[in-house]
Amino acid sequence: MILYTSGTTGRPKGATITHQSILASAHAQAAHFRMTDGDVLLGHLPFNHVGGITCTLMSTLVSGGAVALLPAFSPDAALRAIERHGVTFCGAVPTMYVLMLGREDFADHDLSSVRLCVAGGSNIEPALAGAIRQGFPGVPLYGLYGLSESSGACVLSPLDDDSETVARTLGMVIGDFEARVTGPDGGVLPPGEVGELQIRGDCVASGYWNMPEETAAVFLPDGWLATGDMVAMEPDGHLVLRGRKKEMYIQGGFNVYPVEIENVLTTHPKVAMAAGIGVPDEVLGEVGRFYVVPRPDAEPPTPEELTAYCRDRLADYKVPRQFVVTAEVPLTPVGKIHKAALKERHLPNP
Repeated sequence: MILYTSGTTGRPKGATITHQSILASAHAQAAHFRMTDGDVLLGHLPFNHVGGITCTLMSTLVSGGAVALLPAFSPDAALRAIERHGVTFCGAVPTMYVLMLGREDFADHDLSSVRLCVAGGSNIEPALAGAIRQGFPGVPLYGLYGLSESSGACVLSPLDDDSETVARTLGMVIGDFEARVTGPDGGVLPPGEVGELQIRGDCVASGYWNMPEETAAVFLPDGWLATGDMVAMEPDGHLVLRGRKKEMYIQGGFNVYPVEIENVLTTHPKVAMAAGIGVPDEVLGEVGRFYVVPRPDAEPPTPEELTAYCRDRLADYKVPRQFVVTAEVPLTPVGKIHKAALKERHLPNP
């Protein structure tokens, strides 16, 4: 099958998924999470995305379980489906959890059937991780990392990770897949240094449909996949996300990855979601502009209080120079913040 990338940072590309690659990812996920024929998964992710087709449908198929299928995501429909069908495996992207937890009637739903929660698509911000655990008491929360080019999950939180580790890291490579971190020259970096995450294994797709140049740039010799995500690998193999290579901006000569600032902003009691991009600046070259969606039960924060909040928690060169408080940010069909659309909407054409 051909699955088009979400295009959060650029033009979508058609990843060519093979029988081998999708089954490899599905089997690895099912084995890691010990999925059985008694599991019921919440099916609210679209099937033109690996979150729906691999992480939900195919992993259930290889483990013999069931899917409570929804025609489209809505927080109300998702909560009712969990209750009605006894969903045991709640997988969603972070924004979906934000919307479900933000409903006034959230506590009225019986969610006791859920045995684990999984958040994929982007990092689990520490504040959201805490809110999910509070909303699903006693239920473990795990991170899931994958992309269209890896046919689905390739990195997951180990089952014995504590809550701090789950919120801080992406997890570790699963199955018999391999991971490495490389520098600009392609050399493998030692633990702790930030570079591009590369994945190798049967989960890797065969390339981009009818795009030979783009395929050669991402699908490397010896089977390695260049993910475009910047990470640091800890000595035990845990991967810490620093941000998308294409999202990085240079503020006053320093490299800044928006994800770190987004993680800080979402701990603010008035902030529900945050998304940052680099914008041109005559003095510093680029500066961070961060779009902030207020919590529905709070007064919107002011740019001044957001700046002060960041100054107390970040190095000066990482503090955003611009804030935009907005009712919503553009999302992809799977619910991830659409950075490319955000730039197109708010930056003038060059």
